[in-house]
Amino acid sequence: MKNKYIVSINEDKCIGCGGCESVAEGVFSINSKGKSEVINQDGGTDEDKLLAAQACPTEAIEVKDLNTGEVQWPKKGKLEKGGEEE
Repeated sequence: MKNKYIVSINEDKCIGCGGCESVAEGVFSINSKGKSEVINQDGGTDEDKLLAAQACPTEAIEVKDLNTGEVQWPKKGKLEKGGEEE
């Protein structure tokens, strides 16, 4: 089954902690600058990618749905008026 999520890294936010690599080692690697980089979009499952992004303490990893273009993580504007999701 083909992955439906694509990940990208904001290098300015990345602190190189390696959490993403621990969760999805086939997708992420720490490069020579001490920052995470995507080495293979198909190196892990969509769940691995999402968990890796959620493990990032600086929210440097963006997870996007390839079909809709919608950002899955990090979530922005979760709660609006009345406590309902946007």
